[in-house]
Amino acid sequence: MEKTYILFDGFETYENPLENVEIGTSYPSQFHLELSDEQMSWKDSHPDATVQEVWNMELTPPYVDARTNSEKRQEQYGFRIHIELSQAFITYRAEAVVYRLENNEALALIADTKANEKAQEIAAIKEMIRIEYPD
Repeated sequence: MEKTYILFDGFETYENPLENVEIGTSYPSQFHLELSDEQMSWKDSHPDATVQEVWNMELTPPYVDARTNSEKRQEQYGFRIHIELSQAFITYRAEAVVYRLENNEALALIADTKANEKAQEIAAIKEMIRIEYPD
């Protein structure tokens, strides 16, 4: 008589019930967990079910992210606009101000150009995020 067991996050089927093997009683377990006939029937009816769902004989509802797209965008800005990029933009802007105070317009223009490049990088990243998470 074939028996199916859960071992960690997978199913194992043996022709005969396991002997001399410790059988666990609750999921998750470090031991084999023997599926009951009812659990086997449920598993057959739900072939895509996870190990935990089969053990509990209950489908887990899908995760629903309740955050607004605006909240998701803010999170993505933090992930994708690296601090180094923001710091480079601020540094170049500050350098441009200092150079202008020193009446060195040539260096101020170079710093402005670099700051504008960083600003464009930031804007491109934000635009990609806005497309992914529209209002």
